[in-house]
Amino acid sequence: MEFKSAGSLSDKRFACIVIRAMLGMANRRDGGLVIVGVTEATTGLELEGVDVPDATSWEYGRLADLVAQYAEPPIEFDLRVVEANDRKFVVIAVSEFSQTPVLCRRDYSSGADKTKILREGALYVRPRRKPETAEVATYADMRDLIDLATEKSLRRLKSTLERVGSSPLDDERDRAAFDAQLGTVATQTIEQVIGSRGFWRVAVAPERFDVSRIPALAQAGDIVERSSVEVGSLPFPWRDRSPLLRGTDSVGLERQAGEYVQSWRFFQSGQLVLFEGFIEDWEDFSPLPPRKADWKPGRVLSIANAVVTLYQAFQFAARLSANLSGTDSIRVSISAFGLRNRVLEFDMPNRTGFSYPRQADVPLWEYSTSLTRADWRSGAVANAATAAVHLFERFHWDANTEFIRQLMRDLHLPE
Repeated sequence: MEFKSAGSLSDKRFACIVIRAMLGMANRRDGGLVIVGVTEATTGLELEGVDVPDATSWEYGRLADLVAQYAEPPIEFDLRVVEANDRKFVVIAVSEFSQTPVLCRRDYSSGADKTKILREGALYVRPRRKPETAEVATYADMRDLIDLATEKSLRRLKSTLERVGSSPLDDERDRAAFDAQLGTVATQTIEQVIGSRGFWRVAVAPERFDVSRIPALAQAGDIVERSSVEVGSLPFPWRDRSPLLRGTDSVGLERQAGEYVQSWRFFQSGQLVLFEGFIEDWEDFSPLPPRKADWKPGRVLSIANAVVTLYQAFQFAARLSANLSGTDSIRVSISAFGLRNRVLEFDMPNRTGFSYPRQADVPLWEYSTSLTRADWRSGAVANAATAAVHLFERFHWDANTEFIRQLMRDLHLPE
């Protein structure tokens, strides 16, 4: 356990001090807690707490995005703002590393004297000699870390050897079980509203099916909350203050807000199934008039909206892989329905349109990929760009991944 005085996540220097402690906890057996709002004084602990504005700044998504800039491989953690004695405290529960020790991936210095808080390439630990995070400096501390990494490697080898006996029939059985869950969502939503126009279908799930991977529905809702991705005002999956719908083995929501139409379920198996209408097909439900006088659904596919949807799907998978226990690989399967005769719309500032219409000849596009937990954090954006290239090829547009990633930067999508 490591204590930090009160501070805001918006304070970059203070945030990096907390991240340094998180790096040390991640390289410790069983991980540990970093608690913000407690000062260690010579007379003992002073429970000063965090004021309301600072407490509000500590959002899981914001911290996760910042930690990802400094940790390699990614750190798994949970964040809670708790109240005790009429004071608020930020409690960050950090898990020990999953496969390899966590390194600091970049420098951070602060102040006129450029005090270095984080050093690129440093391996931070909780030393035996003192109760605070520091770089590895002794043989004993390095030996502890090597022993922990070795144990994990042996466990992975044992697990791999046990899986060697799995047959293609096992794989087919798992996929059939996940597909059965997907089918229950389709019958509830697609034939009613979303399926009447062009739509996305996204399925994110572990490779192996376990119907009770998540023990409780409340826990499933919490995992969705921590894994969700918001771009502008578009959350993925949709979350608001409404209570989640609860099924026998899933939580979810169905919402139509203007041109934004979405339905999703998250199952205790760890699978998210999401259906979302193409935004450009629902402009007649927007509080604003359609952008073009001759607007009709089914005519265009917005490049910007498609890139954002793919980005959110893959970022959700990355966050789910960190928040979901008991699995090493996560699969993303994305489909776009109602494409035939649509043309791509280059609706982005400072970008010219095409010299001729880029029109789809196929009614359906499908894409699927699977990555291990360790690869998801660093591979989410790259895989989203690859999926976009694959989709746009169906419209006779041969883009490349670097161009798509530049579009993501133009759209202010964090890498």
